[in-house]
Amino acid sequence: MQSFMTFGEICERTETETLQLAMAEPNLESEEPLQMYNALMDRLDNLQEQASELESSILSLTESNITPSVLVDSKFPSQVGAISADNKKAEMEGTNSAREQIIGVFMACLPVLRARKANLTMAQELIDSAQENLSLALRMESMGID
Repeated sequence: MQSFMTFGEICERTETETLQLAMAEPNLESEEPLQMYNALMDRLDNLQEQASELESSILSLTESNITPSVLVDSKFPSQVGAISADNKKAEMEGTNSAREQIIGVFMACLPVLRARKANLTMAQELIDSAQENLSLALRMESMGID
């Protein structure tokens, strides 16, 4: 869950930076005018990979069908039979209820994570367009066209 929260904060900062860079007037005088765009695109690619890894982790947690283990002490096997069926059933229901609640929390993260992935994709497209615009501006300047 901590990874999910940290990832969200990093995404928000990077998305804000993407918007600022895309809206800023490009510096045509810089020696490496495309360097900032390339660096940001690399970070966006990295965040996409992290998002996919997080999604896979959450899916594996929520889709796994873990059954609670029955606690058996091999030194005292006769005590296992002493636990009543009602106690076992109540224990199983309590465990399943807690597990379902935790799984529900993780499942609620999936739509948010998928929305973040979509936002990252849009940010990549925005930076790609900004790079293309800067490249055109540089070509026009080199040709003497204003």
